[in-house]
Amino acid sequence: MRVIQAKITGKHLELKPAAEPRETEVVDLMERLRRSLAQSGGGKARVIKAPARGVKGTRKRRAKSAA
Repeated sequence: MRVIQAKITGKHLELKPAAEPRETEVVDLMERLRRSLAQSGGGKARVIKAPARGVKGTRKRRAKSAA
């Protein structure tokens, strides 16, 4: 916001360089999920399918030409 306000008023704003990013631990979410499933005894994932929502015969048919 300070940069925007300075540009609106026509001033030049000196910016400080950004601080170095901190070291963080990278977490493998898929591996944690696999471990969690293995511990809970749910080794196989169940897939639940939603019921079909379409109505039969929704395509429009072309009218036969009288030739």
